[in-house]
Amino acid sequence: MKVAPQLIIVWRLFVVGAFLAGGISVSGWLAAKKKAPAQQAVMVPPIPVDAMTAHTGDTKIELPGFGTIQARTRLMLRPQVSGEVLTVHPNLLPGRRVDKGDLLLTIDEQDFRLQLKQTEAEKMRVVAEIARLQREIESTEALLAVRKRGLALSEGELARQNSLLTSANVGTQAAVERATQAVIADQERIVGHEGTLAALPRQINVLKAQLATFEVAAETFRLQISRCTVLAPFSARVVSEQVEPGDVVSPTAMIAELVDDRVREITVALDFADARRWLHFSDSDGPGALPRPVSTRARIRWVDAQADQWQSGAVERIASFDPRDRQIGLIIVLEQDDAPELVEGMFCEVRIPGKIAEGVVRLPRIAVTEDSHVYVLDGAGETRDLRRVAVSVVRDQGELLLVSGLATGDVVVINRMTAPAPGVHVQIRKLDGQDFAAE
Repeated sequence: MKVAPQLIIVWRLFVVGAFLAGGISVSGWLAAKKKAPAQQAVMVPPIPVDAMTAHTGDTKIELPGFGTIQARTRLMLRPQVSGEVLTVHPNLLPGRRVDKGDLLLTIDEQDFRLQLKQTEAEKMRVVAEIARLQREIESTEALLAVRKRGLALSEGELARQNSLLTSANVGTQAAVERATQAVIADQERIVGHEGTLAALPRQINVLKAQLATFEVAAETFRLQISRCTVLAPFSARVVSEQVEPGDVVSPTAMIAELVDDRVREITVALDFADARRWLHFSDSDGPGALPRPVSTRARIRWVDAQADQWQSGAVERIASFDPRDRQIGLIIVLEQDDAPELVEGMFCEVRIPGKIAEGVVRLPRIAVTEDSHVYVLDGAGETRDLRRVAVSVVRDQGELLLVSGLATGDVVVINRMTAPAPGVHVQIRKLDGQDFAAE
């Protein structure tokens, strides 16, 4: 008898399912008979930390900065005239000093003296010509007065001849004509003299203008002669020189660089908002002017000097404001008696005293998290609990932060804590720099 293939497949599936069900039942029975292992508690060891005791107090803020010492007075010495250099001061060498009024160099003045002599001669000629014309005016005025008196006589004679001819019939027409010609001649002479008197002042004015030009030229040559001797305008240190006897110099050529070391300046770049918050300012010099800092004494130290070798200088003014990074250039002045060992070119660290931060705690930067929290230890003994406390950073002083939000006596962790687990305990290794020993 033949069995259908479909029945064979069903039968095989039934057998396989029965075996699987039996295996699962046996496994469950065996698992139920097995005893579970005993649970053991996991002990998390306390985290070793260093800590410090917080002390709140008032701290005077110092704004740090850096700058290079520069002389306040610097001169690029250039001659004011052209010519050949005749002499040079022996101390006009880099590194040496010259005193105010020292003759630094002389320039050949011969050409200027010749031009001055020629100009003075022209002046004398013009002065003489003006004097001659003035004398001519005087003589012409005198002659004009004579001519006017002569005209009066000629006119009288003409009237007399006319009277004799017309009334007494004793005169002649020829006599009348001669008298008339005499009057006309006198009138022409008077007109000529008056024209001369009108022209001479104009000529004198032209000559006076020429005289003024010559006087200016003469004064210019005298000034150029005086500029042939170059004097030191102030006591100075010679930074560089580029001149020797025999050189031909001109006003476009720099011959030396002089600096006055008696007054030096340091320009310190500060954040303007930071400066406005912590420095003392008085009123500004007017609308649109930068505020004027109150004069205080800043500490100054050459960066290569020992850490305790601080000098002092005066806070004077704000020289500039840069809108790109909102920084100001604060000028610190070193007078002649201030820090003589600090010389031009030294790169210095500067500490500028400011206002007082009240009720703050000094903490190392590592103790404060990036989101402005610290970890405070609660309890007593060597092992304590952690508590996360929010603080406000009042002032960032590099490796030291001034914070508010803590109380005197709080024990603060001064190690870097990276998200400790809740409920974790810590063990104090050192407290306030000393090995911790629980009482």
